[in-house]
Amino acid sequence: MSKKVALIHLFLCLSLCSNNLRATSASASASASTSNRNHSTHRTSSDRELQELLALPLTKLASVKFLPSVSLLPTSYREIPGTATFIDESQLKNQGFRDLNQALEALVPGAYVVHDNFGLPMLGLRGETGNSRLLYVVNGLESRHITSRGTVTERDIPLLGDIQHIGVLSGPGGSIRGSGAITGVIDVTTHTGLTFSGTDIKLRQGFNEFLSTLEFRHGRRLGDNKGLFIYAGVAWQPGASRDSARLFSGRTGVTFDGREVSAGSPVPYQNPHLRENYEDQNKYKFHAQYDDESWSAWIRYVRGGIKNPIDTDLPLARVPPVPGHSADFPNGIQYFYQQATASLTRKIKLTEATRLEFNASYDVLDFAQNAPVNTFTSRSDREDHLISRNLIRWEPQNSNIKAAFGYEFRHNRIGMRSLEKGDRDHQAILIVSDKVEPWTILNHAILSEINWKPREDLAFFAGGRVDFHEHASTFLSPRLAITKDLKNNNSLQVMYSRAARFLTEDDVRALRFDYGHTRILPDKVDNLELTYEHNLTNEIHASVTPWINWRANGGSGNHEKGYRDMGVEGRLTYTSETFNATLLHNYGTTNRNFASTGSVFYRFPDHQSKLILEKKWGNGYQASSSLVVNWSFDRLKHELANLNITFPGDAYNTSALWNVGLSKQLGKDLYVRLDGYNLLALADDELSRRNFLRPGLFWTEPASMMLTLHKSY
Repeated sequence: MSKKVALIHLFLCLSLCSNNLRATSASASASASTSNRNHSTHRTSSDRELQELLALPLTKLASVKFLPSVSLLPTSYREIPGTATFIDESQLKNQGFRDLNQALEALVPGAYVVHDNFGLPMLGLRGETGNSRLLYVVNGLESRHITSRGTVTERDIPLLGDIQHIGVLSGPGGSIRGSGAITGVIDVTTHTGLTFSGTDIKLRQGFNEFLSTLEFRHGRRLGDNKGLFIYAGVAWQPGASRDSARLFSGRTGVTFDGREVSAGSPVPYQNPHLRENYEDQNKYKFHAQYDDESWSAWIRYVRGGIKNPIDTDLPLARVPPVPGHSADFPNGIQYFYQQATASLTRKIKLTEATRLEFNASYDVLDFAQNAPVNTFTSRSDREDHLISRNLIRWEPQNSNIKAAFGYEFRHNRIGMRSLEKGDRDHQAILIVSDKVEPWTILNHAILSEINWKPREDLAFFAGGRVDFHEHASTFLSPRLAITKDLKNNNSLQVMYSRAARFLTEDDVRALRFDYGHTRILPDKVDNLELTYEHNLTNEIHASVTPWINWRANGGSGNHEKGYRDMGVEGRLTYTSETFNATLLHNYGTTNRNFASTGSVFYRFPDHQSKLILEKKWGNGYQASSSLVVNWSFDRLKHELANLNITFPGDAYNTSALWNVGLSKQLGKDLYVRLDGYNLLALADDELSRRNFLRPGLFWTEPASMMLTLHKSY
C-alpha cells in the first residue's frame, strides 16, 4: 500500500512540474472542481481513493492540490478554508516573472505592490499593507523580522528556480501559521530530489532595467522514497537608470542647493536606480535538501536588498540654501538582509491512522539600514530564532473524521550585532536612546484542527490556535468553514476566522518601559467570507468571493476603536488544451477614518483588474501576457483631502502594467524565451507607475526586455 501512496505523490509532483501544464491558478482550481467533485478530497490510504486517483489522467492528477502551511491536515485545494491561489513552477516559467513581487501582483486577486522609502517594497492584500501583517513561509517555516520589519526576505530576489509551487491565502484565514497572518500567507514549497530529477542551468539577461542572473539546480532520486536536491543562484541587479525610471515628486519646494522641485514633476536631484542592488552587491540564494520516508532536512541561505530614493521632504530646504550642502543622494537609503536557515523534520508512523511529525529549525536573520548622514538613521541588528513545531495527525481509514493537534515553541534572541556590519551602526531598531542590550522572547502556541465529512457533498472544518506571548495577552485564533457541493459541479463555502498580530518586539518593549504594561494587546481581525464557484461549461469556470472583516488595533490599553474593510473578488477562467485565459477583478473599501489611526496605510485602488493569457502551439512556441490595471483611487483621495494633505492632481491616476513573452522549446534540452515588461510605458511612461506610501510620490516602471536561456542536461 505504501508504494501506491508514493506513486500517487510522485504523479502529483511530476504533473505539477510538467511543461505541458499551462493552466493558471484559477483554471487549476476549475479543473479540480470539475474532475474531482465526486472524489474524496483528503489523502487517505483507502483502496477506493487510491484506485480513483490512479484512474485519473496525469493532467487531472495535477489538480489535486494541497497547501500544508494553511492547514494541519492534508486538505484539498477546494476545501481549504479561505480564498487560495495556487501558482506552480510552470506559471512562473511561462509568464517570465522577474521576482516574487511581480508574480504575486499579477496572479493573486487584490495583490498590490507599494514602494516604501523606508523599507523593502510592501505587498498588500484586500486593502491592507504593511510587511508585519503578512507571513512568508518556506517549506512550513515562516521567515519574519520580528523586531520591527516583518516579512522582508526573498520577494525582491530575481531567482525563482528553487520553487516547486506557491500557495497564497488571502485575508486572515491563515491564522494557523501564527501572529502576523492578518493580511495573508505566502506559502512557498521548494523542489526536492523526488520532484526534480536531472541538472539544468538558466541564464537571464535584462535590458533597460538591467539584470543578470545565473541559476543551477541538480536533483537526484536516491531510492524509492529518497532524494537530494541542490540549488544555487546569483543575481546582479543594477536596475533601471534615472532617465528610464523617473521619480515624481509629491511636493513643491526648493532643494538645499537651490533647485526647484514641482509637485507632479520629476525630481531634479539624483536618486538610486529603480530596484538597484544594495551597495552594488550581488543577490544570492542557496538551497540544499535531503528527503526520505522518515526524514527531511534542508539548509537555505538568501541575501538581498535594495536602494530606495530619499523621501521628497528630506532634500527640501527649510532654511536658505547652504553652500556645499547637496540634495543629490545617488545611493538613497539602502536596506540589506541575509538569512541562513537549517531545518530538520522527523516523521513517525505509529499506526495506520496515527502519524507524528517533529520539526526543529534554527535561523539567523541579519538586517541593516544605511542612510546618508544628517538625513536618516543608519542602524543594523540580528535576530536568532529557534523554533520547534510538533504535530500528531489522526487519519483513520474508512472514517469521515480526521483530526490533528500540535504544539509550537519559539525562542527568539533579538537586538544583537549584525554579522554584516559588526559594531557599525548597531542598535535595536527604533530603540535608539535606551542603549538596549540583546534580549530574548519565549513564545508558545497550541494548535488543533478537525475535518468532518458526513457526506460526499458536505464538509466541515474547525481549527484554531492559542498563542502565549511572554509580554502580550494570550490570544485565541479560531477558524470555521463549511463547504457544500451543489448540483452541476458548483460549490459554496462559508468561512469565519479570527487572527492576531502581536506588535513588533520593539513596540512591545517600548510600551512596557514607557507605561509599565506587562500584557499588551495584539491587533485582531475578525473575518467572514463566502465563496461561490460555478462551472458554466467544462472549459469555463467562475467564482465570486464577497468578504468583510472587522479590525481593532492593539496597544497598551483596550483595543482602539476599530474599523471595517470589505470587498468582493471575482474570477473567470477559460481553459483548453492550447489556450488559457483568466480574468480577475477586485473591489475593496473601508470605513476607516485615517485621521484617527495616525497613519495612512490604505494605499490601494478601489478597483483592480487583471488579465492573464497563455497560448501554445504544437511546434514548441508559447506566448504569454499579464496585465494589471489599478484604477479609481477615489476613497484614498477623499481621505487625504480630509486630512488637508496636498498631492498632485494626477498622483493617483490609473496605472497599467502589461507584460508579454514568447518562448520556444528547441529540441529536448534547450529553452529560449524573450519577455517584454511594462510595454505601455513606450506610449506613456506614467501609465506604468508605482506608488509610494508617501502621498503623491511615484516611480515610473520603464519598458524593458529579458532574454532567458535554459539548458537541461
